[in-house]
Amino acid sequence: MSAVAERMVEIQVEGKTMGLAKEDLAGAVVKALELKRQIKTLEAELDKALADVRFGVNQAGLKDRPLHLTVEGMGKVSISETQSVRIDNLRGLVEVAGLPVLDMVSAGPRKEMMGMLLSADSALGNKMREFCSIERRESVSVRVKM
Repeated sequence: MSAVAERMVEIQVEGKTMGLAKEDLAGAVVKALELKRQIKTLEAELDKALADVRFGVNQAGLKDRPLHLTVEGMGKVSISETQSVRIDNLRGLVEVAGLPVLDMVSAGPRKEMMGMLLSADSALGNKMREFCSIERRESVSVRVKM
């Protein structure tokens, strides 16, 4: 019997024990559980490393997005930002922007509306911001070369 399959693996159906798995099945089950445990540990380490990347990027004053940090032959870490609009007060928004604003928000705020809200030069956008929140989310992705 291999070291991996030395653990007994119970076969259960609807909470009832039906017996013990044979060595090959038991070995596969134990191996899968060990690998999943290792993956969870590595995911926690990756999360910490990515937090360190974000901190380092902020410390270096690198504000442009998307930002790619590439290591030749290994892959890259990319940081991107998405922006979305949350309408806090639709009635107030319609009062300042008129009924056409409903077309801009019917399927979610459109680019035109986002442009007005983000522009300091837009008088209408300045009024509309009182009734909306702009949410920014940053995401970090890792692509490796195998």
